[in-house]
Amino acid sequence: MSTTTTTPPAQGWLNRIGGRLLARQPAAQTAAAPAVQKDAVLERRYPALSILAGALRTPHGASAEELGAALAANKVDADLDRELIDDDGFPVLSARCEQAGDEAEREEIAEWLETYAAPAPHFGIEQWRALVLGTAVLRELADRAAGILAPDGGAPFTLQLAPVLPDDWEVEQREAASMWCRQVLMQSGWPAARVGLAEPAAPAVLLARLAQETEQTAAPAATILLAFCSHLGQETVDRWSANGTLFTSYHPRGRIPGEGAAGLLLAPRADGADIAHLSLETEAYESAGLKRLSPHVLNTLAERLLGGAAIAPAAVAMVVADTGADTRLALELMEFGGATAPHLDNASDIVRLGPACGACGAVPFVAALVLAAHAALEHDAPLLCVGNDAPGLRALALVRPAPSLQDTP
Repeated sequence: MSTTTTTPPAQGWLNRIGGRLLARQPAAQTAAAPAVQKDAVLERRYPALSILAGALRTPHGASAEELGAALAANKVDADLDRELIDDDGFPVLSARCEQAGDEAEREEIAEWLETYAAPAPHFGIEQWRALVLGTAVLRELADRAAGILAPDGGAPFTLQLAPVLPDDWEVEQREAASMWCRQVLMQSGWPAARVGLAEPAAPAVLLARLAQETEQTAAPAATILLAFCSHLGQETVDRWSANGTLFTSYHPRGRIPGEGAAGLLLAPRADGADIAHLSLETEAYESAGLKRLSPHVLNTLAERLLGGAAIAPAAVAMVVADTGADTRLALELMEFGGATAPHLDNASDIVRLGPACGACGAVPFVAALVLAAHAALEHDAPLLCVGNDAPGLRALALVRPAPSLQDTP
């Protein structure tokens, strides 16, 4: 990465949170001590994004506070589902989200798509449940953005939407869902000309790309990363059962049908109250067919991220992960925690969202980031967020409170 200093967004493009302006002066305008300059060079290897807000809808909480409380109380187990059955006619385990059944929201979406999406695509029960959950999260983030991102007399900003949709959706379904999401933003007061759509990518890849882009432009912009998915349908249960990927007592590495939605309001790095900084590293790791998974890749990523930010491993207050039902992944996570942050308690300080969400695409990882940002601000300490549930990839994020403005040089 180039070490050329770039010009950050002009002061004032982020409005006031807690009565403080959340913009940084260009580095050239401040006189930094050599030690600070060294840290700045290290940080430039891992450019940070600002998490301005997060929102989620999961089977065990409609906010980070609710989900965190459920995890702390160990009340996130999957339940037997009365509507979904296996090949033998018995109920399967699932993670069902009550909010996904909002009929009024579904009718509003359907009516709009019938009018403006030509022809309107066919959505099954799983797609409708996912859209309802995604809409709830997006409305919450759009409203938060309206209060945070007012121009404040500066240049008008652009709000970029980055939807992460289920892998098995058809092109027409993806296009219609993206159209509806843009409509939700416009309903919240965002002019159509200032609403963009990001190129589709997995959350970790998209976050890394956003972080690089923020170092190369001074234009005022923010991004809503939104993941939503539902696998609460008999069709999915039958398909997973047929291909041997459904969780059963005979197949404990299988998937538990789940659903949810999670999103982040992201912006270029800024300092101030109620803001978390996010830095992320990824690396390919093919685990298919392995009976035991090594935490080596995660350990290496942690060493790079913590070293680049000059943070001692002992300062890490918690590890949040998207790890699902596969016992190999859970063991990998625990071994990682033992090697990187041995001071943490495996039961209370290392938490995984897979059981709380079930298998629902990218939602557990984004939800883990939402929870990590909330916990980092609550504990006033850095956290690590692990992504090891996606096949072939390991992701690790460092999430920490942004410095207060009086601490900014």
